[in-house]
Amino acid sequence: MEITDFLIQQCDRETERFKAPFEKSGYWCATDAHIAVLIKKEYMPLLGYPEKKDIGIRVLLESPRKIIPFAFSVKEFNAQLTPEMIDEMDYSGVKDCPDCYGEGTVECSECGHEHDCPKCDGDGTIGTAVPTGRKIPNGEEPFSFGAVLYKYKYLSQIPRLAEIMGVKDVECHNIDFLTAAIFKIGVAEMFIMPVAGSGHTGIKQISVKKNEVTS
Repeated sequence: MEITDFLIQQCDRETERFKAPFEKSGYWCATDAHIAVLIKKEYMPLLGYPEKKDIGIRVLLESPRKIIPFAFSVKEFNAQLTPEMIDEMDYSGVKDCPDCYGEGTVECSECGHEHDCPKCDGDGTIGTAVPTGRKIPNGEEPFSFGAVLYKYKYLSQIPRLAEIMGVKDVECHNIDFLTAAIFKIGVAEMFIMPVAGSGHTGIKQISVKKNEVTS
């Protein structure tokens, strides 16, 4: 897979600000606000994404590094990243409710107060998703890495980017309950936000041999 395709896949196509990669402060950036990938322009000068003036990346560039950096094997990491397989669902029959325009609430004509839309019971949609018959990884499943929880759909991007960059080892520069984990993958940096909240059970642990960072 080319790096351009990978960066596009890290964006949020439904959100105007994050729907495509962009340039900021000398970096190529791609993010959906939960994961971000930064690559210095000097390493890949020909990507050519437009500058985004309404998005700041200082919070990423100045993210705290609260651990002693360590390197780990992508192969060892990926071998433990085994997600639950769930039914793939076809949502083509699910549409925005025409009565509430997808909001889930309507205004009472008598008192003016908002209440759940009676047509969709407050869901904002009508119709039903149906299984396709295929099994896919559960992207929302949390995994524990360094005692902090991260979603599979984001951790799984580490080995994918490592393959593109042609590296066998990845450096970890931060693990924290409140701020993004930071991974250096070749010339790229990946930031992954932890899973908020508690009450998760049956969490799978990822434990890797920590090697010294030499560069």
